[in-house]
Amino acid sequence: MASQLTDDAVVAGVEIGFGEVVKLTGNSPWTVETADGERHTARAVVIATGLNKGRLGLPNEDEFEGRGLSHCAACDGPLYAGLPVVVAGADGWAAFEAQELTGLAGKVTVIGNPFAEKPAGIDFIEGRIVALAGDGGLQSVTVEAGTTRNTIPASAVFVYVGQSPAAEFLPDSLARDASGHIVVDADGRTSAPTLFAVGDVRAGGRQYLSDAIADGQRAAQSIVATLGNTK
Repeated sequence: MASQLTDDAVVAGVEIGFGEVVKLTGNSPWTVETADGERHTARAVVIATGLNKGRLGLPNEDEFEGRGLSHCAACDGPLYAGLPVVVAGADGWAAFEAQELTGLAGKVTVIGNPFAEKPAGIDFIEGRIVALAGDGGLQSVTVEAGTTRNTIPASAVFVYVGQSPAAEFLPDSLARDASGHIVVDADGRTSAPTLFAVGDVRAGGRQYLSDAIADGQRAAQSIVATLGNTK
């Protein structure tokens, strides 16, 4: 899908560049600065950066990134065929990923509050992960529930807690909600008139692809209406 969308954009005349945006300054025109030092000027900017990866908040977490910590069941689940894996999270997306892992990995355990409906093939442990352990890769996690701690085997943890909007590079003056998501109006416009936010980075986003697509369409239509078709 991503390839098809990219191809369609190129055919429509979109110029695509690659790089990490680290700073956004100005206000129509905006200056977009990348980690490589590139600067791009724009009369309007659409922020579609989504969410940062989930975090467990553990001191040695980075040591296991890519060696047991994952954020995508479809991507990494096959690497753990027949092995015990853990899903950290209790929302709808965590439930979806846990169900997908039942067909990819071995035993699947969800750490958190049980889902409203308990799918077959998934175990639940209430509590939170407080420690990761392993030599050369993840081998176990410690779960705390109240005053009780238990260690269980785990070759991977799929993290769906502690996600945050990827908006650190945006001006502090932008209106945000309590969790740091960008507040927008019905057209996707932020508190800066020519800056738009779409998808999961905006306040009220539901992490649905259909919502992100609709957000993008509304923002594009609003930009055309505001700035016209002039370059």
